[in-house]
Amino acid sequence: RTKFLHPTTVKLMGNKVRSLRMEDEHLRWIDRNPIPILNTLRIITLLDTSISVNNLVLIFANAPHLISFQGEVDGDDWGGSDDEGTDADNLRGRRARRGNTSPPPDRVETWKKGLSKLKALNISLGRRAPTEMLMSIADCLGPHLESLEVQYKGAESAPAMNHLLHKVSSNCPKLRDICVPRDAPTEPIHRFLESRPPLLYLSLPHNSSISDQTIALVASTCPNLKFLRIDCEHLTATIFEYLAGGPFLQGFQLHRWRDFTDDQNTLHEFLKHRGRDLENLSLGFRFWPLEGDNVLSCLAEFSPKLRVLRMMRGSEEGVLNFMRASRKLKELYLSEEMLQNSSIRDAASQRNVYLPHPDFIEKETYPFDKPPFPSYVEVMKESWMRL
Repeated sequence: RTKFLHPTTVKLMGNKVRSLRMEDEHLRWIDRNPIPILNTLRIITLLDTSISVNNLVLIFANAPHLISFQGEVDGDDWGGSDDEGTDADNLRGRRARRGNTSPPPDRVETWKKGLSKLKALNISLGRRAPTEMLMSIADCLGPHLESLEVQYKGAESAPAMNHLLHKVSSNCPKLRDICVPRDAPTEPIHRFLESRPPLLYLSLPHNSSISDQTIALVASTCPNLKFLRIDCEHLTATIFEYLAGGPFLQGFQLHRWRDFTDDQNTLHEFLKHRGRDLENLSLGFRFWPLEGDNVLSCLAEFSPKLRVLRMMRGSEEGVLNFMRASRKLKELYLSEEMLQNSSIRDAASQRNVYLPHPDFIEKETYPFDKPPFPSYVEVMKESWMRL
């Protein structure tokens, strides 16, 4: 499990390989020698490369123990190809037969069998992938699925996303982690939440369909939720009223580009009623209120477990008092101007608090210590036990 793993090394490791992060070189080698390495793989992650549908089906056919797949699928050969060989030069996908959008029956069966066994799926479909491919993925997801993230770069995806959320709510009772698709319409998202999925991790990316009412449904239908990520710029401070009566979150990330300078009371109420379990909190760059010291004092009082805080504003005295009161604090993200303050740097050094540079925040996807998939940790523990 390394980014730079030579194919010869993979072959020598034999049946001890459980997880593989692949680049182009590995895909070319697997295309020629599929059986020896795929037989034991349980996790496959593609790095900065895409794979054709034919090669993904090849993986499904020869990896009976595969439970986690993460990567981009080109999708332009969904309807079959003129050249069905496995030449390494065709790894990026073969041109589909014009006018044919249905894959061969034998490949459909392998496709369904491979998808239905997965516990974790993080797949990105290229622009050339037809919507029929997305619909097929939705139909094939099975009862073992625990984690799901689907990105579709093509056009007119709303009907397919509607179908995806409907199938997930009815066919995946063990789902614990989902990133709601960006193009999903409002009604399917709300119907999915009303089905009361047993979610622990929920990510709501930038989507114009998500409103305050969506957050109200999250608070009322997901009582076991532990980690929530929201990236929607048009929400109001009312969401904190809903979350104040919702689950006890351990990680909460809110990316917004407007200040709630006049609505701090709702945030205070949320921290007062649901801040006891918070370990990781991120309120984005420009969200943090101008009166940041008031919120810092609330966090020090109501969030004793807080380990990571991302904020940008606050006085020197407010930040120093917060670091003294927060005994479990490990990481504190501040503005570049505040990082120049020697008193803050000295206090952080004495308390072993890490002060990352602000540029690092923009690169973060999840602000909390969340594995890519819940089953990932189980698989790696088992692999280390075997080794």
